[in-house]
Amino acid sequence: MIAEDHHESLIDCPECNRSIDEDCEMCPGCGYFLMDADRHQNSGFFQSYRGCFLAIAILLILIFLAPLVSRILDLTGG
Repeated sequence: MIAEDHHESLIDCPECNRSIDEDCEMCPGCGYFLMDADRHQNSGFFQSYRGCFLAIAILLILIFLAPLVSRILDLTGG
């Protein structure tokens, strides 16, 4: 019986660093979709700061919507 070296086909999950088979579509440990890892590999800057960009986007939306909501409330007498 020939012993197979399974370490050749293992990769580290970019999210939890668990060693998983390179053919997996999703990490069984954390549920991270590995196909996303290939897509985001080139956009490391945006991947690292994605939470900050999201928070800024939400803040800007709220800033622009606040006057609109205020006018609507004034018109309805609220």
